[in-house]
Amino acid sequence: MATMTFESFDRFIAAFSDPYYINVIEIDERRFLDKTKSVSPTSIMGLTKTVIQGGDIKVDVGQDVMVEWKKWEEEGNAKPE
Repeated sequence: MATMTFESFDRFIAAFSDPYYINVIEIDERRFLDKTKSVSPTSIMGLTKTVIQGGDIKVDVGQDVMVEWKKWEEEGNAKPE
């Protein structure tokens, strides 16, 4: 799986004519995608927000959630490295 983010739909479309995509990425895709079949990318348009990064919560999840998280950690569950 690959995730690509773009500032606009126009930049998304333009990416597929970029020389790096054509000469590197697309060649690699042929190793695991059968492009003779109906294969298309799935796209999601909207706001992207980082929720967890490096094992740390990056959004305000409220006190109730944090109480449960602390309880989970205290029960010996290791924090991801």
